[in-house]
Amino acid sequence: MILKLFKLVKLLKIIIVNKTKFIIQKPLNKKYVIFDKVGSENFIDLFEQSNTYILNTRFESINIRVLIYCILELDVSLLNYYSKYIEIINPKIVITYIDNRILFYQLKKKINGHSIKFISVQNGTRRSKNDIFDDLKNYKDLESDIYFVWGENIARELSKYIKSEYVMLGSYKNNKRKILKSKKLK
Repeated sequence: MILKLFKLVKLLKIIIVNKTKFIIQKPLNKKYVIFDKVGSENFIDLFEQSNTYILNTRFESINIRVLIYCILELDVSLLNYYSKYIEIINPKIVITYIDNRILFYQLKKKINGHSIKFISVQNGTRRSKNDIFDDLKNYKDLESDIYFVWGENIARELSKYIKSEYVMLGSYKNNKRKILKSKKLK
């Protein structure tokens, strides 16, 4: 009970510090959901903006209707909140550029029975210490449909913890840059 109260106080502090907006309207159906606003600019040219929803995951906003669904189910965890949100939007694809957010890999199993594809794109270098690998050891049954990674080594290591199809892509952000041809200087 004390732990739950402590978590609630911590959550309220985050809401106040972030100046969280409260949304009342029901989320509209969209084909694509970008999980987390951070990095979403990398996908702007991939999806129709009118058919894309950016799901805020850093308490920029809280949807009251989705929260009520969670309260009625007696489960107000972030995992349940995001899974309900995604179920209401009913997209074909959920994609994230924040690939070290473990909660993302729990969503596929939680939203079982829907034909939603979950895709993650590696956004930076990975280390064995103080990175996602420290936390992955504490979880089971993590899944993604496709995980775009920088190379074979990272795919091999991640596949020990996350069930997914791994695609070696290199740096997505660097791949989008135009290669400039320059004259060689002597």
